[in-house]
Amino acid sequence: MPRETGDPLNRGGSYAHRKELVANTEGIGFETDGLRLRFSNVPLFQGTWADLLQGIRIRVVESRIDGVVGVRIGKKAAVQDEVEFNANRQGSEFLFVPEVVEDSDQAIELLIGDHVLGSIAFTVRPQRKRELQLVHNSLLRASKRLGNAPSDASAN
Repeated sequence: MPRETGDPLNRGGSYAHRKELVANTEGIGFETDGLRLRFSNVPLFQGTWADLLQGIRIRVVESRIDGVVGVRIGKKAAVQDEVEFNANRQGSEFLFVPEVVEDSDQAIELLIGDHVLGSIAFTVRPQRKRELQLVHNSLLRASKRLGNAPSDASAN
């Protein structure tokens, strides 16, 4: 994933692409006194194939709060994940919930210490997964020597 450099002289490149990606990701906003956050479903997974966790991006859009803010997600009283971060910085944090195969309604709560600032409903949507298969070029050369690879003449 490209890293945001914050370089105002960089008019294009990965910084501009990153800003466009963040701006165009479907999500829901959350605003409270001095803090604006945006929650988005992103195709980010962690864990093993048997127990995948799906990522939800928390983007700090604007903050006039100093100190640590907590965000937690869950259904009813069962908290699935919780993250704390410094609110006076721009950037992203992530919550992880068990992978979903259909839309799942969750509740997101914003906390400062033990005080709940607010809560919003959030729908976790299934995300596409991609699988990369890499073949080392030495394996291709070995197949060609053994006659298992198509010859250059048959490619025409």
